[in-house]
Amino acid sequence: METATDRLPTLTELLTGPFRCRCGAEIAHWGACEPCAEAQAKADHDRRMTWARESIPEGFRWASFGAPELRELVSAEAVRRVRAIRAPLPRGVAIVGPSGAGKTTLACCVLRRITDATGPSSPSYMVDVARGARFVSARALEQAQQRLRARADDKRALDLVAQAERASVLVIDNVEPARADGIDSAVGRLVMDRHDARRLCTIITTWMPADEASKTYGGGWVRRAYEQLVELPEVVR
Repeated sequence: METATDRLPTLTELLTGPFRCRCGAEIAHWGACEPCAEAQAKADHDRRMTWARESIPEGFRWASFGAPELRELVSAEAVRRVRAIRAPLPRGVAIVGPSGAGKTTLACCVLRRITDATGPSSPSYMVDVARGARFVSARALEQAQQRLRARADDKRALDLVAQAERASVLVIDNVEPARADGIDSAVGRLVMDRHDARRLCTIITTWMPADEASKTYGGGWVRRAYEQLVELPEVVR
């Protein structure tokens, strides 16, 4: 009996049989049995999600709305407010709260929900959105901009900025006040470009209320970045 492999069959092999899947099951065609084909499709899909999922910091890859640890680390009210973010996602979402409120954790939960919402049989456009989601820290963006000012062909910095610009959904974590002209900062320009030119969703996490952010980034930036504001409750110790 012929055994299916990753190679393409010859015409003679297609005309003869019976065949066996690599798991040993006898099948009536070249290829794989239904369970093996489904498992392979899932594995292929998971590989396509790798870059999106691995952009999440390793210490937060556990985070999902269904994770048991979530209720121990973040208040139920904070989870409820983030889960209430409207769909489809607006182009600007600001998750605002004090240190320890769970901003980064909940932003990772949102990103995880996006990457986990598709499967092998999902429409291709949904898979493209899921695989194109990215997480980046505001500090990494600013450091990349500094490196590019010193050396315009810094490949690592160019790749980071390009991925952030093109991400279907981008989380920018821990946005701080801009040091100089906010709109000229890496975060300032990126949010404006993604909102106006690319029309893509950007989720920021920050401690800054809108009025505080407007002091260094300006009112126009805040209207875009805070299009939907999610205020997390104060942390009760």
